[in-house]
Amino acid sequence: LQQLAARGGGVRVAFGKPRYAEGDAMTVELRSAAAGYLHVLSVGPDGVPLVLLPNGQHRAQRVAAGAALTLPTPAMSIGFSAGRPFGATLVAAIVTREPVDLHALADGEHDDEGRLRDVVGRLSQAGVLKLRAAAAQAAGSAVVRVCPPAGACR
Repeated sequence: LQQLAARGGGVRVAFGKPRYAEGDAMTVELRSAAAGYLHVLSVGPDGVPLVLLPNGQHRAQRVAAGAALTLPTPAMSIGFSAGRPFGATLVAAIVTREPVDLHALADGEHDDEGRLRDVVGRLSQAGVLKLRAAAAQAAGSAVVRVCPPAGACR
């Protein structure tokens, strides 16, 4: 994800604070300098890459230049909350010229129409290849830490 996000610049990824305690509600604010199709991915201390956008509740990816978006969006009935495993999580945002439905390509159980049953899916190798093939117009990333409710945050 770091390599994909480093291909560009022009997407600001920000969290409300640099650290969250377990159970805290989290939001991710994104602003793209370029118009295109937004893809938001994360990888936590467990090394599992997840597709945050598009997802099963927010399929739209088109963004205008200068547009801002906050995840979770109003279209999403799920929230993002800080949880285990504790440590650093990288969130990368990539804007491409063409849409790539990383959610449909995600690993996991799919329905008869090919849609992933989970709201947020695990980034598949096919998704990585499609994203690499789509020219990134803009990209950015940020790291946030999730800590235990009490004690030191490593």
